[in-house]
Amino acid sequence: EVENGDVIKWQYTCQLGEDIGDSYYQGSLSSGNDKTDDENTEEKEEPEEPEEPEEPTEEKTEESERKEFSETTFSDVKSDDWYYEAVKYGYENGLMQGTEKGFEPNGKMTRAMLVTVLYRLEKAESNGAENTFTDVPDGEWYTDAVIWAKENGIVNGITETEFAPNDNITREQTVTILYRYAKYKGYDVEVSAELSKFSDMDEISTFALDAFKWAIESGIINGTSENTLSPKDGATRAQLAAILMRFCEREWTK
Repeated sequence: EVENGDVIKWQYTCQLGEDIGDSYYQGSLSSGNDKTDDENTEEKEEPEEPEEPEEPTEEKTEESERKEFSETTFSDVKSDDWYYEAVKYGYENGLMQGTEKGFEPNGKMTRAMLVTVLYRLEKAESNGAENTFTDVPDGEWYTDAVIWAKENGIVNGITETEFAPNDNITREQTVTILYRYAKYKGYDVEVSAELSKFSDMDEISTFALDAFKWAIESGIINGTSENTLSPKDGATRAQLAAILMRFCEREWTK
């Protein structure tokens, strides 16, 4: 039974057996030196194409899995879920992948995860910049992404020497990082929404205020209700997928 994530590899050979009469037998039916010219040159000829369609290699299989999403890709993401299209977009564009438990739409999104998503979106590469965070070890899956983001002013640490990669990222941290990434890309970030209708606007940290105004006006985020922003709440993986899809599909001006 084939399950999601399995890789099927087909291997073709010129000879699977040497018994005369075997359907894969490629040798002469006679003994001695009675081979015809065609038989003598057989070794130099390209083998016939198999009748079956060529199966993709492992690399191609992984690529096709990354590009094709369906209701069976993750057991915890169904077509009638509000986040289905967002998860599909993130998966097919190589921005978000699953975990060992599925996609975990209600699971926490960490600071390292968001930075890694933007690193993939940018298709960036490590430039050998110095790692200034003591809690970001060398060789972790997020190390290069964090170094890149810090080097380009997209993130700051929670202190000068700590990044807190495994902390659940808050909504205000999310919009701030996206705001800085938009600046890095040269997008117009001058649009600004009035936040007075939100009863919890006073809970927004000073560093995130402009980012929230930009994100609301740009349609990147919505409130958690008609009059709340919940800036200190953690962002789930499903929420982040939706935010990323809105960010990526928006036509930005520079």
